[in-house]
Amino acid sequence: MLDPAAPAARRAERDRYSEMREELRQFLAAWERWRALADPADVEREMQRLGECLLYGRMP
Repeated sequence: MLDPAAPAARRAERDRYSEMREELRQFLAAWERWRALADPADVEREMQRLGECLLYGRMP
């Protein structure tokens, strides 16, 4: 028998992914604005820091 809660669970999961995509889109837009204004050495250091955060699962 089909679970009546399954469509709601799928919808909730889609909503969470949509929110995450929107947050990522906003972050990337802010990153590009910052990168356009920043000193290249600062950008390189920040990219290194963010890469380590992603690699080790830490929040920036």
